[in-house]
Amino acid sequence: MKNKQQAKKFITSFSVLADSAGANAKKIMKDFQKQAKSSKTSQTTNKTLRSNGISFQIGYSATTLYIYMTKK
Repeated sequence: MKNKQQAKKFITSFSVLADSAGANAKKIMKDFQKQAKSSKTSQTTNKTLRSNGISFQIGYSATTLYIYMTKK
């Protein structure tokens, strides 16, 4: 995310979502940030992030970030 305000809003929303589902929000955010920094620009998906039985799959398009969450 290029805009700091949008990034802050996303981090807050994503953390609340992860925490309310029972995942470790700090771990998920740390893993997400690590993947975002190391991902290639042409890549449209990242490795699945997992915490406490909850999986997060993240996909990208030119204008949108998609988060798919599943609970086992």
